[in-house]
Amino acid sequence: MTTKYMPSITSTTTNSPSTHPPPHTQQDPRGIMDGIASDVLVVTPNENNDDNSYCIGCSDFLCSFPNRNKNKNDIHNNNLVNVYINGRIIPELTMTFHESKGQCRFLHGNALRPDASLLARLIGLDKILHSGKNLIRYVHESTSDSKNCTRLYCEAYVFVWSVGDRIVLSDIDGTVTRSDITSVRDTILTDNYSNHHGDDNNDPKGGSSNSSKRSVAHRGICRLFTDLAASEIVLEQGSNDADSSSSSSRQDLRNIRFVYLTSRPFSLKRATRNFLNAVKQDGHGLPAGPILCRSTMSWAEVLIHELIHKNSDEFKADAVNRQIILPFAAAGNAQQQNLFVAGFGNRPTDGKAYEKVGVPLKDIYIINSKSMIIRYERNCKDSPNVCKEVVEQFTGGVCCSVEEQHVNRI
Repeated sequence: MTTKYMPSITSTTTNSPSTHPPPHTQQDPRGIMDGIASDVLVVTPNENNDDNSYCIGCSDFLCSFPNRNKNKNDIHNNNLVNVYINGRIIPELTMTFHESKGQCRFLHGNALRPDASLLARLIGLDKILHSGKNLIRYVHESTSDSKNCTRLYCEAYVFVWSVGDRIVLSDIDGTVTRSDITSVRDTILTDNYSNHHGDDNNDPKGGSSNSSKRSVAHRGICRLFTDLAASEIVLEQGSNDADSSSSSSRQDLRNIRFVYLTSRPFSLKRATRNFLNAVKQDGHGLPAGPILCRSTMSWAEVLIHELIHKNSDEFKADAVNRQIILPFAAAGNAQQQNLFVAGFGNRPTDGKAYEKVGVPLKDIYIINSKSMIIRYERNCKDSPNVCKEVVEQFTGGVCCSVEEQHVNRI
């Protein structure tokens, strides 16, 4: 059953980077941050959805908490998880924490996605969800006995986009950052990225004024992505687009959104989000966007897939299909028409993943270890450095570094 989407959502400054979450309100709960949650994507249909053909689509609401209750048979154990959006509790989104699976599901329906009619009400009538980035908080009261109760919580973002928006996919390690392994060490284990974001203009190599430190991110990556996010796609009358109306005489503008992909385990979701929010270069940050990572909590499993099976493209393609493409399809873009603007990666497996989800081959780019932007080639097997064709959209046909690029057209 589909739900007609009635309210009109006016786009706000959703692409501008934000290093801090929205301020807490008096209704926000307090507790210990000791859980992990995934970002959520909500896609609204075309405003001209008069025949109820499409409904609001969304990705999974994923969160997990550590099991602090040693006695699983304790009758006082509380497995309920309350959900707050922008500081307001949403009783219909109450979840239960399944300790055996380490996963939360909605109390009503035992699902990972709520009913479209509820999301429509939160956007339209209640005006709790708004276009762009919204703070979601999951609160779990963990009881170790009948007297002691510990309030745990975790946070993520709900991104409300339109079915007409277009997407840039980007890998993180080796693409946003300079390397795969050392970037994990610097952004997760040592947290050094907060001390050297490459904001010092005195160092031509993009590092800190302290020579012992280098910027974790490719120099110029924030400017490149910021320029892309600030661009708009213009659809002329009669465009073969899933969300365009042939009767419209005006030009339709499409926002460009960012989705970040990483093979990091789910346990590093919060730390990865903190890094993307914190990195800055010359006053530019990274555009806000949902982060898709592996559902596993174990580094060992990640290393097996990355180093032995070498099938990260399968995970990334599957994640994009389930968490991005399906919500857009529910909202009206079932054919994936012009959904993806570009895909950025640092390995051939990234290019394979982007191809699988429908990114045009000409719009897939590799950022190599020397911070050079080059076009992905399907037969590039070992190293992105062997790809010969350079990116013309950003460089005018001349191979250049990320820092030197200027976005001329999409």
